[in-house]
This record gives sequence, structure tokens and C-alpha cells, in this order.
Amino acid sequence: MKAAYFTDFMDTLETEQQRLAQVKQVSGADQAVAIMSGDYLQNGQPAPASIKARLEKAKQIGVDQVLELPLYTCLSSVGIYGYSASNLITNAKDIDVLVLEALDASYAQLLAIAYVLIRNEKAFQKQLAVYKKSGMTFYQAQAKAIGDGLPDGEKLMLAPRNVLAVECIKSLKYMYSSVKCICIPEVSDFWKEQGWSEVWTEKLRERLMEPEHVFSDTYGGYEKRSQAMIAQRELFENFDQFAALIAGKDHELVEIRKYFLRLILKIRKLDVIHWQLRDFSSDAKWINIP
Repeated sequence: MKAAYFTDFMDTLETEQQRLAQVKQVSGADQAVAIMSGDYLQNGQPAPASIKARLEKAKQIGVDQVLELPLYTCLSSVGIYGYSASNLITNAKDIDVLVLEALDASYAQLLAIAYVLIRNEKAFQKQLAVYKKSGMTFYQAQAKAIGDGLPDGEKLMLAPRNVLAVECIKSLKYMYSSVKCICIPEVSDFWKEQGWSEVWTEKLRERLMEPEHVFSDTYGGYEKRSQAMIAQRELFENFDQFAALIAGKDHELVEIRKYFLRLILKIRKLDVIHWQLRDFSSDAKWINIP
């Protein structure tokens, strides 16, 4: 039996070994596939360790295979991240189980939340819209709307790890996938911030200060977020300060960080849209660990 699980190999060797042991114990699998981000993480940070160093850690702890998700997957929303991973492991055909870390949540609870999102009833849509208009971020509003119908739903969906788990469960259900899901307690914070180095902070400063037409052509200057960045770029002092300034009250900081990375890498909005219409598996890398 083969099980898949998420890790970017950013934790200590001991913690990574603990995670893998739990994955194998709970799933009964004798082989494990680690699903990881590449040079840029889902928390909106450049990876502080190289892919080579992280693959060496995978080899040390005994992972059999690594799936490196495509760049656009890692720099997109957690929903696309979960969908892409679910699509890839479903198409792999030899993966039996996806082991998901969850914070104070059972699989049954997360499955119930996934069905709320799958049904997407009008009453739910209405409540979601109301909460978003009140100034909440999307994920805060979604959690609040889910909590209106499910006990503890809001609390559970404010945990990033649970959001990823629900997105994976939802995607697998949409695909009528044969891959089963199992939950284990969260081993470590998947979205733990690693910190931007001075080098990356300066890269962002350079991009922000480019002529407006260059900035706009690269990443859709007609968007409110892009316009806000142009209007306030003279206020840039450091990364954290500017990210908080642009995020305000109605955007998630992690989404702003990923937006900054796309800007630095000169990934156009059009590129992202075209990629989302393609097969999500086309840029993934399957790496066998010798």
C-alpha cells in the first residue's frame, strides 16, 4: 500500500521522522509519497533551504518518492493547491491513501464541512457574501458561514491546516477518486513563516519602484490590489510593514505574500489564468528517492 502526505521538509529531522512514522502507522502503508512545494512555499515565502537539501532530508528519513507541485500551484490559493495535489495523486493510480494533518478535527468533521462547500447552497452563498461585505477576509467569511450551520465549523476552518484538508477532501469527492483520506493530529504548523531575507526584500523594493506601465503590464495594474501597491509604494519600509499595509483588513497576509512573489518573478496574471485552464499535472515532478 502507498500513502501520500504533505511536507516541505522544513521541520527538524526528528519531526519529519515523527510525521512519516504516523503516516505509515495510521494508513498501514509500506511506501510513502511526500507532496512538497518547490522553491516557493504555500505560506508565501521563498524556501529557506534548497530543493536538493530538502530531498536529502527526505532520503534520510526514508521517503520513497516525492511529488514536487508546479510553481503556479504553490503561488496560488490553498484551494488550487489542494485541488492540484488531489488531481495528481488520483491520476497516479498507485496511491491508495492521502494522510492529512488536522488541528483538533476528525475526518468526519472535515468531511461534513467539505459537503457544505460541495452543496454550496444559496443560503450559504448569501451568508458568505454578507460576511465578506462586512470587511472579513475570504477565509474568515467562509469559516463564519460554515459555523452558522455546523457546530465548531468556524473554529475548525480558521486553522490553515484544516482548510487544506477540507479542500483535498472536497476535490477528491468531485473527482470520484478512489484515493481514501485519513486524518492525523497536526505535527507542526504547515504555514509557519520562515521570514523574508534582505535579498528578497530588496527584490520587492526594486519591482515596486519600476515605472508604472512596466508594473501594470506584468501583473494587471487595473486590479485594485495592484493599484493600491502603486499608490502606496513610496511608503515601503520593509516587507512585513508593506504586506500588512496592502492586506488591510480584508485580505489574508499569506495571499499578499504570494502576490508579491508573483510580482518579483514577473508572472503575469494572464499566465496564471492560462495555467489554471491546463492539466494541473503538466509541470509536476515525480522524484524517486534512491
